[in-house]
Amino acid sequence: MVNVMENAEILVKACKQIYQGGLVKLGEGNISLRIPSKDEMVITPAGNDYENPLPEHMVHMAFDGTNFDKEKDLIPSSEFFLHRHIYQHRSKVNAIIHTHAPFVSALAVSHQDLPVIFEEMAVVFGGPVRCSQYAMAGTEDLPKMALQAMGDLNCCILANHGSLITGKSMDYCVRAAMILEKMAKIYINAQIIGNPITIPKDNYQHFKDIFKKNYSTIS
Repeated sequence: MVNVMENAEILVKACKQIYQGGLVKLGEGNISLRIPSKDEMVITPAGNDYENPLPEHMVHMAFDGTNFDKEKDLIPSSEFFLHRHIYQHRSKVNAIIHTHAPFVSALAVSHQDLPVIFEEMAVVFGGPVRCSQYAMAGTEDLPKMALQAMGDLNCCILANHGSLITGKSMDYCVRAAMILEKMAKIYINAQIIGNPITIPKDNYQHFKDIFKKNYSTIS
């Protein structure tokens, strides 16, 4: 149970960080952490209060759907299936953040990828952040489309649904979520001015190697 409480505290910290960063409003999006060596996770509850989250409100779940906090009347996020599927198919993923951040969501409803416009993106994301094919929220098709869009990277844009960030640690996921929204904002504003100039792949290969070494959940 020590890991459960530790994970709950980490989730609380992350909730506050992404709320203060403007990535979520009350009740939207979801965050989870894998419990090491077990087919279990701790995930934010349905209708999560990101402004004033409490560790005791985080929900301890097994991958088979067992709610260990059912007696506390805690209901997990409806996107539990999304998190479970990612954990089951990527053993190195330990943390997941899903948000409806405004600028990333603008790309999501336009079904647009986010190309590499800053070298920082190659370091943190490993390359362009691709938009998935549309899948209905709360279905098993959603994580399948997400994994397909991520490819060998950690993040993707969910068509008509926001963003999905996975990583080895919650610190990485929070940072990546913040940078993703910042880059989406820059890219959209650049499109208003004219045609954004992207960085050719050959020019950011060195930075992608840094991503593979430090952050990749595939290699």
